[in-house]
This record gives sequence, structure tokens and C-alpha cells, in this order.
Amino acid sequence: MGSRERYEELLETIRILRHELEMARSGDSEKNTDKERALFRNAFHSTSQLMAISNLETGVYEDVNEAFLKSIGYRREDIIGKTSQEIQLFTDIIQSDKFIKILKKFRKVR
Repeated sequence: MGSRERYEELLETIRILRHELEMARSGDSEKNTDKERALFRNAFHSTSQLMAISNLETGVYEDVNEAFLKSIGYRREDIIGKTSQEIQLFTDIIQSDKFIKILKKFRKVR
């Protein structure tokens, strides 16, 4: 897959994630929410881009996609419920702290 295709795939995933967030904030009917959650899960788990969902306050991983697991070489059960420090994702704790501060401030990191 070329960089253009990966870029387009990432844009589509972002679109779905934004829509999911809007639906969650708007309090639409539960039926629509279930459908949107299914779309989100499908996009999240099928993209080739590394993705992880974690709690910003605690740093605990809630979910990671297959690309994330393949990239770092862990199994899902080794990641879920743990922090990046516990799995030693960053070799430099100062770098890790900077990353988390940027993420908290801007809500995204490139």
C-alpha cells in the first residue's frame, strides 16, 4: 500500500472517529449509537495505521488495533489495562511525559 492510499485510509478513519464523537456528544438514539459504535470499531481495527485508545488521566490503554500490536510485538492482553510505562513503550521517561503533555493539551499527536 502506497503512502497516498495510507493517507486516504487514515483520513477516512479520522472522519469516522469524528462522526462517532459527534454522535456521542449529541446524545442521539441508542440504536444509531450502536450502529455508529460498530462502524467505529470496524474502522479502528481494520486500519493499517497504529492506533490506541487510552485514558488521558490514568494513561491506561483501553484498546489498540492490530497494526499497533504488530508494530510493537505485544499481544492485546499484554497491553489492555496497562500504561505505556508499564509496558515500557517509551525508552525515555522524559520523552514519554512530553508526549502525554502534548496529547493532553492538543488532544492529538502526529
